[in-house]
Amino acid sequence: SKFDGTLLLQGGGNKQQPVLVGAYEGITPSDELPIIDGKGYLAAVQITNGKYFKIQDLELTADAGTVQDSLALAKRYGVYIHANEQGDYPGIHLKNLFIHHIFSTLNPPGDGQNPTSNRGIGISFQMEEKGAKIRDVTIESCRIEMTGHTGIRISGARKYKDWDFLEGVTIINNRLKHIGGPGMVP
Repeated sequence: SKFDGTLLLQGGGNKQQPVLVGAYEGITPSDELPIIDGKGYLAAVQITNGKYFKIQDLELTADAGTVQDSLALAKRYGVYIHANEQGDYPGIHLKNLFIHHIFSTLNPPGDGQNPTSNRGIGISFQMEEKGAKIRDVTIESCRIEMTGHTGIRISGARKYKDWDFLEGVTIINNRLKHIGGPGMVP
């Protein structure tokens, strides 16, 4: 199946029973994965202040398109996990995702060697508020191809000179190809 739009998730499960989002059980490597096409939206999959989610066995794309969300004009994500409220947000597990063609609509001014940069990012974890703690994250067996900027980006929260960092990050057995900037920014 193919689904157009964005999958917005909040809340979540617990350590013994995480919320599972993915293909029906029994999928084999030769099967086609269900597709979420986030064209025009900020992300194909977005988790806000969530805990204990397992996202697996999906194909995700978000290639520009007519903007449906004003934030999507200059940024785009395959998977965007962020915490913008103080609290503890553990247990996000991403497994066997095929993330590709992640491009924002505009190329805003950027840093680095290029004066402009497309802010398409495959997977992004971002703590936006000091005290909003994302931890125990696993990114496993994912394929990320054709992004405007970064494959995997993990950002802590900064308030003045103090930083909060993600804890317990495991990144294992992933493949990145044709990434427009850095493969990974921890």
